[in-house]
Amino acid sequence: MRILNILSQSLSLALKSPKAFIPRTLMTVLYSIFHLTLAKITSSMLTQNIDPLTALTVLLFLTAFTPLLFFIDLLSYAMYPSIVEDLRKNEKINLTKAFKKSLKIIPTILGLGVVIIIFTIIEFIGFFLAYYAYTVLQNMPLTVIFGLTTLVIMLVFSALLFFVMPQAVYDNQGIINNFKKSASYAVKDSVNVIGLNIVFLIFVFVSMGLAFFEDYGGETWILAATAYIFVRAIQAILYTYLGIVNPTAYLSLDSLNSSQQ
Repeated sequence: MRILNILSQSLSLALKSPKAFIPRTLMTVLYSIFHLTLAKITSSMLTQNIDPLTALTVLLFLTAFTPLLFFIDLLSYAMYPSIVEDLRKNEKINLTKAFKKSLKIIPTILGLGVVIIIFTIIEFIGFFLAYYAYTVLQNMPLTVIFGLTTLVIMLVFSALLFFVMPQAVYDNQGIINNFKKSASYAVKDSVNVIGLNIVFLIFVFVSMGLAFFEDYGGETWILAATAYIFVRAIQAILYTYLGIVNPTAYLSLDSLNSSQQ
């Protein structure tokens, strides 16, 4: 089964060089600083240990910083097609080259970001309706319908956009054509692409689930800090692996299509 081969090959590539983990590790650090700052401000506001005007100023800054953080996140993912290319050629990873290549596809990255935000809102509405049907209406059939429909939308959306980033880096044809070719590849190999996206969703849910362990240790600062660092390190590893799987799958499908022509 090709999906297992892609996952195995991606794992082998990820283990080739520690430098492959740098972009996602840096993003994890940035997100951690953001979340800890937000938590600190919120806690200080609740305990009235901070001037309200100062707290509001910091919160407004963090809110304004959120889109930039999201953009940097996508930019770091755009580095992985170049990183995978270096790994496949058994060359040293050139992070500078990878970053420069990601900068060249900023229009596609911005377009992808907008589409992701729109679909995230749609998915949020879907899950909210499922939650409302379960808690307020207490209607299990309606809950299942809303929940499953939202999951299907997530999978279809993720599959159609799955190859946008590697397509833009390897063969940039403009923002519209990059989206079209990604969707075309997804349709051609729908079974494997949907399978990979299910794996992605599982990894994302595992990563989100790990966040619950950040509170381990309670009042013991050392245990709490250790748990937090451990969880963030695992998340960085998971997201690095996903970053490598994506272009690896693209190159596999692209090679298969070329051989059939």
